[in-house]
Amino acid sequence: MNKFQTQLTEEIIKLYPKEVIDDLYMYINQVPYIQHLISDKRKRARDLPRKENGRIIVDLSNPHILEDMDYFRPVALHYEKKHTFTDLKVNFNPYSEYMKWFREELMRCWYGMTRPEDGE
Repeated sequence: MNKFQTQLTEEIIKLYPKEVIDDLYMYINQVPYIQHLISDKRKRARDLPRKENGRIIVDLSNPHILEDMDYFRPVALHYEKKHTFTDLKVNFNPYSEYMKWFREELMRCWYGMTRPEDGE
């Protein structure tokens, strides 16, 4: 297992019936997708090839390790902290700070966003 998984210690194994643990080991040994998820050779975003626009090429059958995902959710973090999506006053003038923020969020929804450091 890699360092991102909870290790299967004796304490954890004792919490479950034998049938559950047997099934778990069977899945770990027979399902390639699970084997890849727990592999210590799993890649990170910075190790993956990139497209010409700087975004990584994701292999869904061999997913990479996700790191620092809070980068992609600043509005959600703001909401958790202040119970509002933004501190900006609603203003529908197309040049207002609110509308600039709103358009940016809309673009992120439609086109996504890329973290420049690693292409995630």
